[in-house]
Amino acid sequence: MKMISIIPLLGITFCSIAQAQFIIVPNSSIDTDILISQAVDKGEKNIVLAQGIHFFSGTLRIQANDISIRGEGIVKVKEPFPLLLDLKGNNLNVSLNVDGENKLSSVMKLSGSNINVFNSNIKNLYAKNNSSVAILINSNGFFSVRNNFINNLYSQPDFKLGNGVGMARAIAIVRRKETIEPIISYISGNNISNIMGEEGDAITLLSKVGDKYSGINVNVVNNNISNYSRRAIKIQGEDVFVSGNRIKNVYNQGVNYNCSFAISVYAPKDITVKNNNINDSVCSAINVLMEEKNASINDVGNVIIDGNKINGNKMGFKVGDLKAPSSMLKTGKILFMPKNENVE
Repeated sequence: MKMISIIPLLGITFCSIAQAQFIIVPNSSIDTDILISQAVDKGEKNIVLAQGIHFFSGTLRIQANDISIRGEGIVKVKEPFPLLLDLKGNNLNVSLNVDGENKLSSVMKLSGSNINVFNSNIKNLYAKNNSSVAILINSNGFFSVRNNFINNLYSQPDFKLGNGVGMARAIAIVRRKETIEPIISYISGNNISNIMGEEGDAITLLSKVGDKYSGINVNVVNNNISNYSRRAIKIQGEDVFVSGNRIKNVYNQGVNYNCSFAISVYAPKDITVKNNNINDSVCSAINVLMEEKNASINDVGNVIIDGNKINGNKMGFKVGDLKAPSSMLKTGKILFMPKNENVE
């Protein structure tokens, strides 16, 4: 049997915790997910994947704090399965190069506080009877998603909105209670392209406590987004700043299952959408809509839409709630739509 090549070196993780690097070299006898699991079981915290092709044989599930998984190696799968990495804990740092080769549905599900995903390259994900998500973060604390390349996600539709089948997401953020830290989180500098499905959204933000939207406290800035089948940015929560994003949608309309808006804001409060560039979309540009089912329990207001450059879109703005007090729409034509529009 070929010997396992694992080389420990002195290093420092992204979250500034001094650890010895645990370098894993591709092995023809043992898949990399098994080697990572064995290393973590032995107490290793700082996993580095060396150059080469690393195969995963199934979902890697880890529950531990202060874990870093990164490296220059390319991760692939031998057989189709739904999720590559399920990591739970605090102080998590992930930087992976993944080529799903249209066999892998989703790459990473990260749960905890102080989560950092950076410099990853994720491409070629495919889902037939489930969702396709590159980066999913469940966090009630700080998170950062920076400088990642995400390309070519496809989730085959079943033409039933809301059941998860046909849903594709490049970056999805979920909060289930109020933010526990008064720190601004970031989604910035990411390059996202070709997010396809009947619900193909590049970036989605969802923060709910029960049935009421709550604070996300995140800046979505300076991302490049091109080609999506439903939305570029979907906001379902409060305290969000969206600025400096470049959005362009020129995909073949033959796969336009349910095209919606470049930027959609639902049940809005304390939202700023400013100085974004939205070009050449068969979808409309910016939507501000209060969901009828949440109208009585959500304060709606302080929505600022200012200085956005909109060119070649089917429609500039839609506003579904005229009662939003202290809201401003300074640019573009304002049109109206009923409150009960389907917003799933």
